[in-house]
Amino acid sequence: MLLINIDNTENKLYQSLLKFQIEKFCEFEDRKLIGIKFEDGINDAYFTPDFISNKYGMWLVGYDGTVKGFSENQSFLYQLFDIIDEMPMRQIEMQNNPSTC
Repeated sequence: MLLINIDNTENKLYQSLLKFQIEKFCEFEDRKLIGIKFEDGINDAYFTPDFISNKYGMWLVGYDGTVKGFSENQSFLYQLFDIIDEMPMRQIEMQNNPSTC
């Protein structure tokens, strides 16, 4: 999961994430990566993790629920796939189902 906590939907980081998700749709799907937006720590559909409290940015969270990466900078988006592809579960997925992207 990719969690983002922003102050408003006009936030530059959030806009960069939306654009990146559209451009890299296949890669997001291939990695089963979903983006979840919190605005000032609030999302009506999800419980707010403690690590988001009073902090803005993006968190990459693994299948095990631990934070694998954090950044307040949009350059993090270009590191996401490398970080994910190094994870043990992802290595198995890539062996069993090669990417079509």
